[in-house]
Amino acid sequence: MREERRCGEGGVDAAARLPPTPSSLPPSRNLVLQTQGLAEVYISLAAEVPPPEGGGGAPFPAHLARAAAQFTAVPVASIPLDPRPDRDYSHVPRFAGFGPLVEGVGGINRPKKVVARDDAGGAHAELVKAGHDDLRQDAVMQQFFALVNALLAADRECAGRGLNVRTYKAVPFTPSAGVIQWVDRTAPLSTWLIGADRRSGAHARRAPAGTMTHAAASAELQAAPADALRAAFDRVCAAFPPVLRHFFTETFPNPPAWHAARTTYARSAAVASVAGYVAGLGDRHSHNILLDTATAAVVHIDLGVAFEQGAVLPTPELVPFRLTRDVVDGLGAAGADGPFRRVCEATLGVLRRAREPVTTVVEVLVHDPLYRWKATAAVGGGGPGA
Repeated sequence: MREERRCGEGGVDAAARLPPTPSSLPPSRNLVLQTQGLAEVYISLAAEVPPPEGGGGAPFPAHLARAAAQFTAVPVASIPLDPRPDRDYSHVPRFAGFGPLVEGVGGINRPKKVVARDDAGGAHAELVKAGHDDLRQDAVMQQFFALVNALLAADRECAGRGLNVRTYKAVPFTPSAGVIQWVDRTAPLSTWLIGADRRSGAHARRAPAGTMTHAAASAELQAAPADALRAAFDRVCAAFPPVLRHFFTETFPNPPAWHAARTTYARSAAVASVAGYVAGLGDRHSHNILLDTATAAVVHIDLGVAFEQGAVLPTPELVPFRLTRDVVDGLGAAGADGPFRRVCEATLGVLRRAREPVTTVVEVLVHDPLYRWKATAAVGGGGPGA
């Protein structure tokens, strides 16, 4: 059973261990001590029961807020930060405290959304996670995606198309607690398709008269015996048409913006699909795929099921990546045989030509004893239309 901690215990204890006059310490030691103290605050916050999802949030725990206010020498944890040869990080915003609220965002591992403020007046939304999700795995996959991006940037054709995998910062503090950079301006694919309440999404808004509802389609598939499952699936497909093409007309009504968004969607979906295929990334249900509402780029989250671990789930994952009817519907008239296919081929070509460094990095990650690569995903989906 996971240990529960009272609000503020870890952060307050860490604050008490700080020397009374940190300004007299060598800067490096002071930074290490403050980093440890702020990590304890995050770990304590991760162990707290979150407020209900959609309830407007709850006040940030006062004890943790007071403890965190002392750690102003530490950069904001969720800011992506590249190593510098000159070791000059004076330009990096420093942590200045948390916002007033903690929000529950739903999920079995009780994630919480908070806002970290910096000394330049900026606000950085973060997702604090605890439970069975090992954020070390998310952090490792972000490193792999960064390698893919570097290889794509070094290829003239791929760089000219602006091909890359959308990444975000993941900071593990323990095997069961950490913080993730909140991906702004995005919505889960499942939310747009079927709605958070499974009744208000595009499948309900855009469904032609006489088509199935999402609930009816799911019920028919769940009730079908194994020997009649394919026939039931065909009936559902005929009566439950895909609708993702409407995302572009609703979100990007201007023709040039619509065209740019469709192109960005196809390219980003292709690169993410191939990179995920090479890494054996699983658990790609429609809750774990986000759509950027400003650019239509595809963003993959919850990356803990990787290196073919999806093949040993209770329902084994046998497909290389998610290419369902709605995903294809968003690609336009050419479907998967247009820009999506060409970008897949270009991306896979780059990774094949760089197979030695890619294989070396993947082997190191797979066999590193610090990482816990096992299938712990609770696989769910957005239903037959997703």
